[in-house]
Amino acid sequence: MSTLGKSALILLLGLLWASESVLGKIVLERNASVFEFPLILNIGTVISLTSLMLVARFRRGLLTWNKRQLGWMLGVALSLVFIPYCVLYLSLRALSPAETSLITSLTPVFSILIGTVLFRASVNATSVLAIILGIMGVMFMIFPRLDGGAGNGDFTVYGLMLIVPLSYAVSGYLVRKCSNMGAPYLQLLFVTNLVSALLFLFLNGGLPVLTGGENIVLYVGGVLINIAAIALMLFISGRMSPTALSFSNYATLMFSFILSVLVFAQQFSVALMAAVVLIVFSSVLIQEKK
Repeated sequence: MSTLGKSALILLLGLLWASESVLGKIVLERNASVFEFPLILNIGTVISLTSLMLVARFRRGLLTWNKRQLGWMLGVALSLVFIPYCVLYLSLRALSPAETSLITSLTPVFSILIGTVLFRASVNATSVLAIILGIMGVMFMIFPRLDGGAGNGDFTVYGLMLIVPLSYAVSGYLVRKCSNMGAPYLQLLFVTNLVSALLFLFLNGGLPVLTGGENIVLYVGGVLINIAAIALMLFISGRMSPTALSFSNYATLMFSFILSVLVFAQQFSVALMAAVVLIVFSSVLIQEKK
C-alpha cells in the first residue's frame, strides 16, 4: 500500500470516529438518555460480529473460548468501552466533540505514567517533557481565562473527562495481556461490546424506544459509522505499525474541531488553541519515543 493510500485511510478513520462523537452530541441535545447512544452502538456491533459466525474463516475465532482469558477480557470491556463511553457521553452534555477528543488524545501520556508507576518502566527526558506538556495542555483547558473566554464546561467536567484517557491507557495494557494469552481479536471485540451492551442496557432501564424518523436515522447512522470504523481499523492494523495507526487520534481531533465549528457553530478561545498545540506535541513526543 502506498504512503498516500495509508494517509487517506488514517484520515478516513479519524473522520469516522469524529462523526460518531458528533452524532452522539446531537442525540444528547435531543434529550436522549446518556446511555441510549452507546447502547445502540454496542448492540449494533454485537449483531454484526455475530453475523460473522456464518463465515467459516471467522467462526473458529468467535466460538473457541478459553476460560483463563475471560477475566482479562472483562477488564478490557470495562476499560476500553464501558467506563470511557459512560464518562464521554456524560461529558458531551456540557462539552463539544472537539474538547472531548482533545482530552482523549492524552492517552499516551497516561500510558507512560502507568508504565512508570506500576511497571517501573524507564523514563527519559523526552518522556518527562511530554508529560509536562500534556499536563500544561489540560491546565489551559480547565482554566481557559487567558483571553477572557472560558470553555463551556465546568471545572469538574474537564476533570471527569480525564478518566477517559486514563481508562484507555489501562485498556492498552490489558489488551496486550489478552494478546499474549492468544485471545483472538474478534472474540475480544465481541466480548467487550456484549458486556458493555448488557451494562448499558441495565443502566438505561431497558431498550430505548426509537421514535421519529430523524432519531432513527441518527441511531442507524451511528451504528453504521461504528461498524465501518471497526472494520477499517481491523483492515489497516495489519498493514501499518501501531505508531502509524495511533496518528488517527490526530485525524480524529482535527475533524472533531472542523465538525464542531460546522455543526455546532463552536467558537474556540486562544487558551483552547494553546491546549491543542501542547497536547498534540506531547503525544507526538511520546510516539517518537516508542
